[in-house]
Amino acid sequence: MVFNTFSRYFDSPIDCPGEWDIFANCDEAYFNHFSQLVILFHGLNAWTEQKEKALSRLNEKYYIFHIHAHNVIPGNGWDSGYPDLLTISYIRKDVLDFLPSSYSGSYPIKGLDVKNKSNGPNVRFNWW
Repeated sequence: MVFNTFSRYFDSPIDCPGEWDIFANCDEAYFNHFSQLVILFHGLNAWTEQKEKALSRLNEKYYIFHIHAHNVIPGNGWDSGYPDLLTISYIRKDVLDFLPSSYSGSYPIKGLDVKNKSNGPNVRFNWW
């Protein structure tokens, strides 16, 4: 078996049931293997302590560099002010040699974000 010795960091897209359990309870060493994570979070409108723990652990190790709200579910939970499906892109803090600036604009970003459901309404947000 041949291993790539030129890269010690990996990225990982994650869309699976149980994402909250994975990040709330995984061994701390897991985070050292991934320089970037792109995670589709489900069920944001049914808040639990496990979800808070998962996001807190991720935010300790990673910066968020992009978010994308999904428009595939009618309403997508906006009655609560948050989408129920949200993709968050992270980069691990220790791989950057600078402190990223905060983004204060709105999503979606024209020319970057694309609707998940082409005939559905765009999900806009800027509540920060």
